[in-house]
Amino acid sequence: MLEKRIAKSVDRVKGEEKKLYRKMLDAIIENERELAKDYARQILRMRKKRRILEKYLSKLRLMRVDLETAISAKAFQDALLASAKAILRLRKSLNETGLIIELEKIRNTFEEIGIAADEIEESIDFREEERVEEFLRKAETVAEELIKEELPELPNKILEEEDEEIEEERRE
Repeated sequence: MLEKRIAKSVDRVKGEEKKLYRKMLDAIIENERELAKDYARQILRMRKKRRILEKYLSKLRLMRVDLETAISAKAFQDALLASAKAILRLRKSLNETGLIIELEKIRNTFEEIGIAADEIEESIDFREEERVEEFLRKAETVAEELIKEELPELPNKILEEEDEEIEEERRE
């Protein structure tokens, strides 16, 4: 829930940044340099605020991943403890019937451990992919902002060509 609120705040700040950027360009076009400076200052403050929010969002997401990993590790530990208890009971039991029952419990416990280990491994791989995708999305955002800063008024045709190239690269 907190993660969503921070993400919404980041989006809101980005929107404000874009509005201020457009106002700054309008002020430059109308030859109002002081007004444009004021807008530029506001944009820089908004970017600083956005970066702080994005940093908190990233740390919050990492903390969530760490907590999920800890929960998985706890389940794995519980399964190991159950198998150790079963082994201890096995040592104490001497009759054959009890031995067969205890071996069956041990086999079941080890199957659970295998399943838990597989789930932990899959969740770690999935989280790593999520982080990679998130990082790429942020890098794309930064690149787009840099392009907008350096070349704010590119013709639509050039922008459309760039969008098509990006889409082709993503497909590959």
